[in-house]
Formats: sequence, C-alpha cells, structure tokens
Amino acid sequence: MEAAPSPEIVGRPGRQALRDPACEAPSRRPVLDFGSVAPTVRGVDVDGFRILLNLEAESYAVLDERASAFWAILAGDAPREATFDALQSRYEVEPDRLTAAFERFAQTCVAQGLLVEPSRHAPLPPAVRRAPPIPRSAWALVCLAATQWNLVRHGFRRTYEDYARLATASPARPPSELLAAFSAAENLYVPRRAPDDCLPRSLALFRYLRSLGAPAEHVIGVRRVPFGAHAWVEVDGQPLLDADHIVKDYRPIARLHGRPS
Repeated sequence: MEAAPSPEIVGRPGRQALRDPACEAPSRRPVLDFGSVAPTVRGVDVDGFRILLNLEAESYAVLDERASAFWAILAGDAPREATFDALQSRYEVEPDRLTAAFERFAQTCVAQGLLVEPSRHAPLPPAVRRAPPIPRSAWALVCLAATQWNLVRHGFRRTYEDYARLATASPARPPSELLAAFSAAENLYVPRRAPDDCLPRSLALFRYLRSLGAPAEHVIGVRRVPFGAHAWVEVDGQPLLDADHIVKDYRPIARLHGRPS
C-alpha cells in the first residue's frame, strides 16, 4: 500500500488550483486524539471523492478514495472498523500498515488546521441590518463596495462568518421586485477580480436581499472534473441573477440558510 494521501491545499475559493500528493514520511509518535472537524471546514462528496473547503485558509482540497474514507472516519460519518475492513479488502493491505497510514493522514489534517479541539464558544446571535432610506440601486452599490472591502480588509473567513449572522429584515418582500436595482448597480461597479467575481458579487447580493426582506440563501458549490468552484444566491431553491445551466454543474459544499429576525 502506498502512503496515505495528504491534501495539499492551494488556491482561493473560486479558483481551480489543487493537487493531492502522497503523504510525507510517517511519524514515530502518532497522535491518537485527533480532535474534531474545524468549524471553518466544509465538505461534500462528489463522485465518491470528498472535497473540503477551508474558510480559514481560503482554499479547497480534493481527497482521493482512501483519504475520503479516512476523512469520513475522522468526521464521524463512518465507523472505523467497518471502513478499515472495506479498505483492507479492496487494497489487500495489512491492518498495521493501514492504521499507520490513517494516523499519518490524521496528523496531516491536524497540522493543516482541518482538525482542531472542539470549541466551547456559543454561536453569535442573528443580526438584522436593514437597508437605509436611500434608493435601492444606491444601497446595492453600497453592498457591492462594502463586501469587496470586507473581503480585502478582513479576509474570506471573517466576512463569511459575519454574513452568516445576517437575518432577514421585515417586512418580507419577494426578490423579484428587488433584483432590477441590484442589476443596475452592477453596471456602475467594476469589482477588482472581474470577471472572476462570483464570491464578492454573491455575498453582496445576499446582504442586499436580506436587508430588504428577501429570505435569500448563499451557496458555494464545487465540481471535481475539471475542478472548479462557484458561488451564487438562491431563494426557494431557485438561483438569482445566475444561469441554471451553470449552477447545476456544481454540488453545494457550503450554504448560508435563511434565519428569522
């Protein structure tokens, strides 16, 4: 059996740079208590492979078949004994070597911040940020500029966690009457990463809609071959200001659900 794969993480959300090389030499003092999945890590299975999004590192990792099985054990999604039995049968590997490979993989995940000690901090309460009494197109411009500034100033993780607290303002409004103003504002605002701007654009739209009473949800999706990521906004499962044929190619890996005010 070859050494367990170690997810080498490169790139930022929305980019397509990723490799999955072999793990480094095994440690002589394996760590047995590996902690739990970091709160900044999201994951999804695509075609039998686990893809991870690390909000802290602003990066993705694609795990191969064995690493995906190891991760399922560490994440509590699969029983260790049954998974090891299946891997031993598939790869004809001795139990000791499989255990050593598993522990090396787990140590790598700890070193890369994918596994951490459980946090005892309570989640922050929802925050309602209502739109000010200005034209909607002007408020959309504010949301676009503020989101870009937050991403540059504070980074993806802090911005994403801050936006996760956004509750839907009252009164409730259908998104159909709000989108025209946002589209008009987009014509006046050129983001720094255009046209590769799905993340700041979608977060800005999410903030804009929530502040005006639309129960929007923010979604980040991934595909495996060729690797890619995309972010969009939807209401009731329908993407807004995004083509259906583009969104359907991606499997959601992270979602900001609607929260009551």
